[in-house]
Amino acid sequence: MHSTLFTRLSVLVTALGLLAVLASPASAAPTNAKPAELIELPCANGAVYTIATIGNGAFTPGHILDAEGRILIPVTFHFVVTNESGDVLFDDTAAKPGQMSGLSGDLIECTFTETETDPETGETVTITGTVTLFVTPRG
Repeated sequence: MHSTLFTRLSVLVTALGLLAVLASPASAAPTNAKPAELIELPCANGAVYTIATIGNGAFTPGHILDAEGRILIPVTFHFVVTNESGDVLFDDTAAKPGQMSGLSGDLIECTFTETETDPETGETVTITGTVTLFVTPRG
């Protein structure tokens, strides 16, 4: 059950656009790409980043739509899934593998919430969580 739910959450997060985008700092924002999705991501630094997302990779960057060529690089996700009664169905953290040395001063925590219907059970669930990330280029 845990593995299946985590797999479905991974797909959901990809659909939310927090894990995937095909962009580079010098490229145009992929807002017209299929199936481009726009997400607003409020963060602890006071910024609300609007990002464009496409694709289905894990821990790949999100392109910030600010005409400055900046991207968000996620390093950790924390998910809490609750049902309509408020019962916690799932609570887990996924961290990008590898060493993140030198990033501690640049890390930002952002939050997200999404409500979805489980296609297998028809149950409505709410996914809340945080993503720890940094913005590039780092300055």
